Amino acid sequence: MTSKATFESILGCFRRHQVEGDEVMDWQVFSEVLRKLDPEFCSDTLLENFRLCFSEIQDESVRAIRIEEALKWIFCSSVKLKRSTSLKKQKTDEFDTEALRVRTASGAVILAMKAEELETVERLREKVGDVLGRCVDEVKLIAFERQLEDGESCRELVTHEFAAGKGCLEVLVVTQQIPQLDPALPVLDQLEVLKAMIMSSSVEYQIDAATHLRKVLSVEANPPIDRVLELDVAPRLLELSQQMANPQLQFETLWAVLNIVSGNARQTQAIVDLDAVPIIINIMRESSTPDVQEQAIWAIGNIAGDSVQHRDLCLQSEGMPAVLQVLESTTKISCIRNAVWTISNFFRGAPKPRLDDLKPALPVLTRHLRKSSDTDVLTDALWSMSYISDGEYNYIQSVIDSGICDRLVELLAHPSQMVHTPALRTVGNLVTGDDAQTDAVLSCKPLPSVMQLTTSTKMKIRKECCWMLSNICAGPLYQVVQIRDAGFFERFVITARDPELSVRKEAAFCITNASERPEVVGDLMDADCMTVMHELMDSHDGKLQDLCLTFISNLQKALTSLSAEYSERFYAAFPIQDIEELEENAGSASIRSKAQKLIRQMQSKTSTESPEACPESPDGLDAPPESEDEDLD
Repeated sequence: MTSKATFESILGCFRRHQVEGDEVMDWQVFSEVLRKLDPEFCSDTLLENFRLCFSEIQDESVRAIRIEEALKWIFCSSVKLKRSTSLKKQKTDEFDTEALRVRTASGAVILAMKAEELETVERLREKVGDVLGRCVDEVKLIAFERQLEDGESCRELVTHEFAAGKGCLEVLVVTQQIPQLDPALPVLDQLEVLKAMIMSSSVEYQIDAATHLRKVLSVEANPPIDRVLELDVAPRLLELSQQMANPQLQFETLWAVLNIVSGNARQTQAIVDLDAVPIIINIMRESSTPDVQEQAIWAIGNIAGDSVQHRDLCLQSEGMPAVLQVLESTTKISCIRNAVWTISNFFRGAPKPRLDDLKPALPVLTRHLRKSSDTDVLTDALWSMSYISDGEYNYIQSVIDSGICDRLVELLAHPSQMVHTPALRTVGNLVTGDDAQTDAVLSCKPLPSVMQLTTSTKMKIRKECCWMLSNICAGPLYQVVQIRDAGFFERFVITARDPELSVRKEAAFCITNASERPEVVGDLMDADCMTVMHELMDSHDGKLQDLCLTFISNLQKALTSLSAEYSERFYAAFPIQDIEELEENAGSASIRSKAQKLIRQMQSKTSTESPEACPESPDGLDAPPESEDEDLD
């Protein structure tokens, strides 16, 4: 017979649906409660049989049920209810040694266990779930008029029951189905259902929920990241992503996480605050599944690209060694692409990371630059090189020491703009270094490819070429001569007439920097640089006005070493009245002052007809202007 405690537990479930003070319950309500308590066994046929049988012991028609009497009848009578399994077990006398029985609300015994088989309540729930074909989260066990907790020992519970002289412990199983998605409704309207599914212990439900979450987060326009964060499932996603025994679950949960960190800074911070960075990096290190590794790398790449602070957190958490470990072992092209892209996010940003944190990646990037033909891999590896070379001497030298300069020059001629743009930026950064570093680049013969790029239809490419060449033109004479011999003086005249002001300005830097070397002034004049610089004098841009004045001053000083023909051409190209006009249109007081001093110099030289006797300008006009090293992206 069922224990009194179990009977009272079931009776309590019905009392909650009974009108206070009533002794009876409507049959319809009674049957619905019974069906909820035991949906597996309480079919329509069984309930009808019960109604007919119970009417035999109750005088009136079964419209209102006396609950206590009805439940006693269920548990105690031997009428033909669905209890055949239990009766068959009794005929074998197996129950004599049973310590625990699990019954449904209809009284059917679905599991009986001996004392030596008992473990925890959690394990018992799992066994009951297996018998019923239910997720363990759908199974609740009741005894002693309360729900049993997972951590409790079944052996101790049985001991308590035996000590009370009640024999076998009777446990009631109540099932409650986990909500599932309604395919007729939009998923976004069922986020609470997804939460219930992912919070369950059913792996099947967890994977299904994680898959739907990452799908709704994958939409390009306005992904509902905030709604998912408000659902408070992010901690659960990170928890499940660490289930190394289930790569599919890891894959789906990590995908959802990386979609969240692809959002804005606040949304990314919400994930970082959950200690996600070390968790994801550890998954990257420990997982042997390429798809999981790739999702982890992608997520870290998104976090590192969000801000300098997050980049540094990823580096401090040993993100670089973890990414390199995967990059060195994987052959999956999409994983290689994401790994190289993530490294580029480790390299970028100001202030720059410590060089020691970046150096381990240089040999790996160099190998991929030499061996890979994939455009995405080449592009991100080159941007990494451009970021590290945009800095002080040691950063530039680390790239040169990697032995990649010749490959950088080769990639200047790559047909894809995605590739030759960062290649050009890197080469341009390298020639901002000292003379030896610039020589290391020039020895790889980049100038023919750069000449071709100056004709690009892309303004930024033309500007970048002139910026790079202007820095070489600011170097020693032998480097300027290489620029001249490659035919760039004539090219400068063309680019100085470019439709874009920024390109014209960089071309003016090239011409003016080269004019600091008297040995090539005659070549500049022969290339018609005077004409184009005279044209630029009409600009209202203050930097261009300053460059023109410096160029005129440099040419005037160099006339002493040139034939009289060059002097005549110079004074014809730059009459004093034109410089006076520039003075009137000067964009600043410093430009106006510089023009006035140049006018006095030229007037003095013209009146004495002895340019070489003119004293040097006291304001240091011979100092070469520096090229604007700005961000040209």
